[in-house]
Amino acid sequence: MDRLREFPEREQTISRLVKEYQSLSGDIDRHKKNRRDIELDLQRLQEKIVAAEAVPDTTALRDKIKLARKAGDLDRQCRELAAALADKKRHAGQAVSALTLWHGEPQAALTLAVPQRDTIKRFEKDFAGLAQKQQILTENQWQISQEIEQTETSVRLVKQGITLPSEQQLQETRAERDQAWSLIRQSWLDGRDVSEQAGQLDPARPLPQAFEERLSLADRIADQLRREAGEVTRLEQLDGSLKVSQRKLDECAIEVDACEQQRLQLQTEWQALWAISGIEPLPPAEMSVWLEDLEKVRRLAEDVESLQSQLALQERQRAGLIESLTDALPERQGDSETLLEPLLLSAESRLEKLDSAARTLATMQSRLDEFSDRLHKVTVELSEAEAAEKQWSKAWQEAVAGSGLDEYHDPGQAMQQLAQIVQAFERRDDLLDLRTRVVVLEQDLAAFGQLHGKLAETLPPGEAGQSTEQQLEAWHKALALQQARLLQREQFRKDLDGYQTQLSSLQGAFKLAESTLQALLKEARTNDPQALDGIEKRAAELAGLRERLVRCETDILNEGGGEDLA
Repeated sequence: MDRLREFPEREQTISRLVKEYQSLSGDIDRHKKNRRDIELDLQRLQEKIVAAEAVPDTTALRDKIKLARKAGDLDRQCRELAAALADKKRHAGQAVSALTLWHGEPQAALTLAVPQRDTIKRFEKDFAGLAQKQQILTENQWQISQEIEQTETSVRLVKQGITLPSEQQLQETRAERDQAWSLIRQSWLDGRDVSEQAGQLDPARPLPQAFEERLSLADRIADQLRREAGEVTRLEQLDGSLKVSQRKLDECAIEVDACEQQRLQLQTEWQALWAISGIEPLPPAEMSVWLEDLEKVRRLAEDVESLQSQLALQERQRAGLIESLTDALPERQGDSETLLEPLLLSAESRLEKLDSAARTLATMQSRLDEFSDRLHKVTVELSEAEAAEKQWSKAWQEAVAGSGLDEYHDPGQAMQQLAQIVQAFERRDDLLDLRTRVVVLEQDLAAFGQLHGKLAETLPPGEAGQSTEQQLEAWHKALALQQARLLQREQFRKDLDGYQTQLSSLQGAFKLAESTLQALLKEARTNDPQALDGIEKRAAELAGLRERLVRCETDILNEGGGEDLA
């Protein structure tokens, strides 16, 4: 019996050890399972790593892709350059077709030997100078010829003994002279067209010559009339003048011939200047315009050559990148790819696959390291749990020694046996507690009887035949009714205080409203409160009229430029 009394004292220790055993047993099983799972995962991962293909170094491929992307969209650039080149060639061909005197390829215009613009300008100036000189000489020849003709006419008149003219002939000649002079003034000073009147006056001669002829004729007639005796002297003078004019005419003819020789020489030099290009030149002024057209062709040809160079450079760069990428892509070996973008996309796809494979391999390697660490950790934890189990076994043997529980190898079974023994002791303790409570209830019942007697003497008597419980219940109801009445009375008192407070507040508001009403009546100068609405409306209308008046005054001031109305 003494040995059994020790069980409740050992129960806490044994229960703690059982819980520790359950925890340790679960930890050991969990660690073993985790180790098996990790070893299995580790084995599978190692098999995957062994089966995975080795990832080659992608540095070169990555650099080639980066270089190709840095070059831009070469396919698009080549297409645009080719289109621009075709357009320039078309414009250059059109310019060559529009060019006269020479036909060939636009590029041949770049090497076409033509004179410089300054040289053409110099020849243009020389030709213009000769033409002007020839025109002056021609005019001089005509003027000298007219002088000779007039002199010869005068000589013939003198020699043939022509009768002297009459006074009427003199007047008619002077009238024609004055008419010619008037036409000259109208033409030179007023800028009028007098060609019709000049033709009517003298159809055979220009107006200046016609005027000079009439002037000379009038003078001659007048002179003849005044100096009839000087005819012989006049004839000698006319012969001398005729010789001088003839000599001038001969000299002018020599100068005209010399000028023509210069023109022919200049024309020969001008043609020789263009002979190397095989062009039969037009006059220098026209060739200046032609040279501008040639310059346009040359600019277009230069644009064509520039675009051809750019296109060739881009195509060489693209071909080099295509060759470089093809060498880095085994699956594209032998392809005759001419576009860079499809090959570049293939290279980027391969790089992405290689990077993905490298990332996968790195992830598996990282997981392999992680599994190795976890396996080591689980192994250490399992060793610690097994060591703790050995320590627990020692404590368990000490706790159950001599209790008869050491024959149970399973701590759970030992705990069940211990629980049954402890339960028996607990039932015995419960029986002792019940006995103690019975004694306390008997004491409470005796005290209640005494209290009931005292209450019966104090409270009003109940109805006949009522038990003690019925009397207590009746007394309780009466007490509750009295308490409810007291509470209701207290609530009435609180409500009355609230109403009095509201009444005081309303009285104050009424007094304030009354004083405000009196102030409004005083301000409106009336004793009738009903008239306040009409007064307020009229006041509002008056304020509106005043505001309109101010706006009108402002508008009037603005229209008046800010001047005072007074």
